Amino acid sequence: MKVLNILGFVVGIIGLGYAVKADIQRKKEKEFYQKQLLEAEKRHQEEISEIKKNREMLSFIVMKLYPSGDVPEEYRPAVRNTAESIENPQTADDYFMKGYAAHMDKKYDEAIQYYRKAIEIKPDEADAYYNMGTAYAITGKYDEAIQSFRKAIEIKPDDADTYNNMGNAYAKTDKYDEAIQFYQKAIEINPELVVAYNNIGAVYNDTGKYDEAIQLFRKAIEINPDNADAYYNMGTVYVKTGKYDEAIQLFRKAIEINPDNADAYHNMGITYAITGKYDEAIQSFRKAIEINPEYADAYHTMGLAYAKIGKQAEADECFQKRDEIRKKNN
Repeated sequence: MKVLNILGFVVGIIGLGYAVKADIQRKKEKEFYQKQLLEAEKRHQEEISEIKKNREMLSFIVMKLYPSGDVPEEYRPAVRNTAESIENPQTADDYFMKGYAAHMDKKYDEAIQYYRKAIEIKPDEADAYYNMGTAYAITGKYDEAIQSFRKAIEIKPDDADTYNNMGNAYAKTDKYDEAIQFYQKAIEINPELVVAYNNIGAVYNDTGKYDEAIQLFRKAIEINPDNADAYYNMGTVYVKTGKYDEAIQLFRKAIEINPDNADAYHNMGITYAITGKYDEAIQSFRKAIEINPEYADAYHTMGLAYAKIGKQAEADECFQKRDEIRKKNN
């Protein structure tokens, strides 16, 4: 009996030895795989951090290139992803980024709220005031836009774009003298700012100072020969002054530079209609509608052109489409 008991005890000790070895092996394997998991997680987080860093850098560059939120489609996902990754905004930069993304997606009221929050945290954030001003201007709140631009100028008095946009806000409220002053200040800061020359020219055009307007548009073209807006604007002056052939050539040049310029096609069509070239006018109106299917005014003028050549059914169809678009958009 004793021999058997001793044998059983020895077998038990041997079995326990195997169990201890197995536990040690499993523990080592567990430690190994835990270490591998931690290293893999660390590499994963480093990759995420690098992707986030690259995305934030791209977003920063995009915001500098397109401060008013008019971002090309290929860059928009990076901006949205960066904004969406800020789940709990804390800093002025966080709120500005979310505001910019909302601005880009035409959610202007939301954008304004984010910009306001950024300014609460960082009162000297000129870019937030500037972007808030552009959002107000887009939504037709020009007094609020002027206040925002004015605040941006107080903080950053040498920014030509802010003066230019302040001029736009004044022009929209028919305060042309103030508008011109701010456009001129923008040019004083940046003599190469083509858009400011265009804008002063547009004010002169609207107020009947056609010679002055043409001089400004020519200056814009001198600085940038590929500026479609300057050719288009000068074309509208020539229409008003009865120089129809010159106007058509200028509209054609604007279209050559920017083939998607629906307004240039529309105004070229009007000019053709004025000179009795209704077939050419209709072709131009059709092209404008092809670019912008919601162009109610182009349907209206095309209807008038059809009526002039006795095609009343086509004219009525155009007028019906015009009314549908206007009803939908009002």
